[in-house]
Amino acid sequence: MVEVIYPTEYDLPGLPQKVHGTIEAPSKIITPATPTAFKTRSIGFIVKAAPQLGPGGEIINIELVSEMTTHERDAVSGQREVQITYPLFHTMKVTTNLPARAGEYMLARVYTPPEESHALKEGKSLDDEKRIMVFVRGLFLPSPTPARLRTL
Repeated sequence: MVEVIYPTEYDLPGLPQKVHGTIEAPSKIITPATPTAFKTRSIGFIVKAAPQLGPGGEIINIELVSEMTTHERDAVSGQREVQITYPLFHTMKVTTNLPARAGEYMLARVYTPPEESHALKEGKSLDDEKRIMVFVRGLFLPSPTPARLRTL
């Protein structure tokens, strides 16, 4: 997981209040847009699971939330000296409930990275190596027993 910090609000660019000397090119003295507020975005893959033992004790119902976020690219807005750059993100998120038998693996989700999704829409061939598969396995773990206290 990587966190990306990026600006979300800016002070507008402008001209300085005072200028000493002659100005040959007014466009060279414009102050740039200044970031004033920021956000943080987590980039990577997150999986959250909440298991519950089903009736009869053989099935584990797993509430699964999986999310994959990538930083696609940086976009530029504005012209010449008055430009700001901001990130474009791509997020794929799935929330589902899966019944799983204890100890068995189950395919929960297959993610196609963004560049492959664009290729699919354009009718191009896909690279079979670029898939992210999420498997789930429910296990029963023995409950921890409290340590015995020794008296001296």
